[in-house]
Amino acid sequence: MILLAAAAAALQPASNTADANDREQLRQLNSSWLKSYETRDRDMLGRVLSDNFIGLYGDAVLTRQQMLDGLASRPPTRVSWDKLRINLNGDIAVVDAISTITTLRNGSEASAKFHYVDIYSKRDRKWRAIASHVVRLDTQND
Repeated sequence: MILLAAAAAALQPASNTADANDREQLRQLNSSWLKSYETRDRDMLGRVLSDNFIGLYGDAVLTRQQMLDGLASRPPTRVSWDKLRINLNGDIAVVDAISTITTLRNGSEASAKFHYVDIYSKRDRKWRAIASHVVRLDTQND
């Protein structure tokens, strides 16, 4: 009995370490995704989105290819986020946060806040976004 308890205790830190590693990977992917909007970096965004990605943005449903193609035509953008939460459930993760996106329109800045929920799947030890849902919360300077 003591041997089983010791073995179970020895296994626990590995699980915590795996969770911590997964959370860090997901934090980095979240950051890369949002920074790709600022830098218009297709390769960076392509490393985040799975081949079968689908996103719901307002009334638009976008595929991975549409996301990548639309990146170059985005206006100059700054993105910040807070209240990031990462929920792990095996090889599926739900990442959500509040983002503020600021763009330059007609010579002046316009900002809006969004709540996004991204679903990630882990395959071959790599996390990739498989779905996203973004809801606009409010506007500033519109």
